[in-house]
Amino acid sequence: EVYAPKAFKEQFIGEIPTSDESSLIGRTMSILLYDLTKNFQHTTTKLRFKIVEVRGNKAYTIFWGHELTRDFIRSLIHRGSSRIDGIFNFTSADGVVYRVSTFVVTLRRVKQSQMKTIRLIIHDVMQQFADNLSHEKFIQGIIFEKFSENIKKIAKTIYPLRECKIRKVKVVKVPEGLTDKIEVSSDEDFEEMEVELGEHG
Repeated sequence: EVYAPKAFKEQFIGEIPTSDESSLIGRTMSILLYDLTKNFQHTTTKLRFKIVEVRGNKAYTIFWGHELTRDFIRSLIHRGSSRIDGIFNFTSADGVVYRVSTFVVTLRRVKQSQMKTIRLIIHDVMQQFADNLSHEKFIQGIIFEKFSENIKKIAKTIYPLRECKIRKVKVVKVPEGLTDKIEVSSDEDFEEMEVELGEHG
């Protein structure tokens, strides 16, 4: 039996048959966020967990990634709009390293200079959140779209946006001994970040 980390209330997330308990360490499992929250709005979000400990017939995990379903992403792209992608590395305040993939969809096609400015906004907002938040708070802001809402609020001053999403997050490195302790909740409030915007084309 495999369980989500304490941040997700150690809920049961699946079973992996094995004859060697040690072979489970390092393996990953994917489930929908809906399976943990029972909120139908979360059926388009997949979570990945990595097994880090086995005790008897129970395996315990840490958060290892997040991804929006491909069908959902395709449904957000409309003809005549621009899609602006960005892939960045960030490190949380407690030393967890992430690779974060984002995308923005505009109402209509935009100039290269506007794309560059919007991509810079995405990076700067996410960098501020990473620098000031722990691992648990950072993943909380991602999976419940608190950060993407903040980005959209700023970026739409450059050009009207249809969508702003963090489509995928991969944990690259976790400091030794770090565990997911704080309970993850969609009700958590985050202080909004601000970005100073200069001239753009």
